[in-house]
Amino acid sequence: MYQHILLEKKGGTARLTLNRPEVYNALNETLCREIQQALKEVNDDKTIKVLILTGAGKGFCSGLDLKSINIKDSSVSDVVKALFNPMVTWIRTLNIPVIALVNGPAVGAGCSLALAADMVIAEENASFGFSFVKIGLIPDTGISYFLPRLAGSLKAFELFALGKTITATEAVHYGLINTAIKQEELEDTIEKLAAYFVAAPTKAIGFIKKLVTESSENSLSLMLDKEAVFQEKAAHTNDFKEGVAAFITKRRPDFKGE
Repeated sequence: MYQHILLEKKGGTARLTLNRPEVYNALNETLCREIQQALKEVNDDKTIKVLILTGAGKGFCSGLDLKSINIKDSSVSDVVKALFNPMVTWIRTLNIPVIALVNGPAVGAGCSLALAADMVIAEENASFGFSFVKIGLIPDTGISYFLPRLAGSLKAFELFALGKTITATEAVHYGLINTAIKQEELEDTIEKLAAYFVAAPTKAIGFIKKLVTESSENSLSLMLDKEAVFQEKAAHTNDFKEGVAAFITKRRPDFKGE
């Protein structure tokens, strides 16, 4: 069904792997459209509780495949709007957590995709490259939104304007990613995290994602109102009833995501 991605579903977990390892999973038109299609497929599958986004081979994603798109013959704005922006929108609007498993270099738009995720787990030798300016371009694919909110405007300008590449350890220090771990521990860590979300109250997790996303743009007063709205919705889920019953009877809750 797909040419440049792998989409695996198992036990409530979906794993989307960018599969152009010979070019470090660089983004061409086919890959971008397949990512969009796969994200829609995950969104439509209500059995999926968590999505893992990663890359095949030695890299996560090396950004735009400059050899695949003739900039002279294309509107750059049209390319960004049609190919890149929808991927980020899907990642942010999915009602389930998206975990970026960064197994190698994440560069340019590839770095943008990683930082769009709800959690970012990186192999300790992975790197994050903000190299747009090195070919005379500006940051895109949503990273001008995410990076200043994660690292602050001063650090964001530094990384963007100097076109820096940072290590996974530095990314943890700047608050860009959750953790950097040894390669041999990567799969075990991600499996345990995915298992947690599969067993978690899925609707409550989705509400948390929305609150976190909206908090950077709204006032305290408005966020208090939004908390009340989403708390009302959470309190009417079957998972809330199960959570209360489990608490009272001192047992582990059996959440169904309903």
